Amino acid sequence: DDVVWPNEAFIFSRNDELGFLAGLAAAHKTGVGHVGVVIGMDAPFMHPYHEGFEQGVAYVDPRIRVSHLYLSTVGDGFLSETLGGLAARVLLEEGADVVFHAAGRSGVGVFETIHTVSVRTGRSLWAIGVDVDEHAKFEAWKSEPWASEVPLAGWQACTLTSIVKRLDLVAFEGVDNFLTRGDVGGLAISIENGGIDYVTSGGYIDDLVELLEAGKDDLRKGKLQLVLNGVDQVRHLRDVLSP
Repeated sequence: DDVVWPNEAFIFSRNDELGFLAGLAAAHKTGVGHVGVVIGMDAPFMHPYHEGFEQGVAYVDPRIRVSHLYLSTVGDGFLSETLGGLAARVLLEEGADVVFHAAGRSGVGVFETIHTVSVRTGRSLWAIGVDVDEHAKFEAWKSEPWASEVPLAGWQACTLTSIVKRLDLVAFEGVDNFLTRGDVGGLAISIENGGIDYVTSGGYIDDLVELLEAGKDDLRKGKLQLVLNGVDQVRHLRDVLSP
């Protein structure tokens, strides 16, 4: 399995670092000392999002409470806005005021619920997106025929940031490394090479940039190392909703 062909290069993501950066943002923004994370699927490749998030929060303040929910044990957990919304509602009812999702399309339900509960209760609530700039994504959706039926501006107003994967940068790096030096094997999407980063769309984390950069710098310099042991105590949405 470790054999690499002479012209083989592949890209993998440091999802723990992505979760870590989300945890930093959530911990710095919470006003109540309680944050949450929604994970699409209970599977080993998804656990690093959760572990990294918890370690990012603890890096800022280990007293901050972290609640989590996994949507499914199979791939449908990435495909249901309803499940994402239900999970966000549970976490908000438990007291969280910032919720990070790593749940694909189900994450849309997280933003919807964050906005709805914010309006209904007057609480200052935030969602953190994943992989792509979700604030920009909602802006693009405004040109769709159905846009008037959805409070996209409201969703944007609750989008603290998104932790993005700059696959374009890392793919270019991988190709360039092979062409110039003949490098093959794995190349990580990571904080180190700029492949994982936060966005400032909306301006809601402008006051946190210096703090987030400090956390990234400590990780790059090895002052902090993320530890991945898997998640033993997984809390599933179905168990929370079952009578």
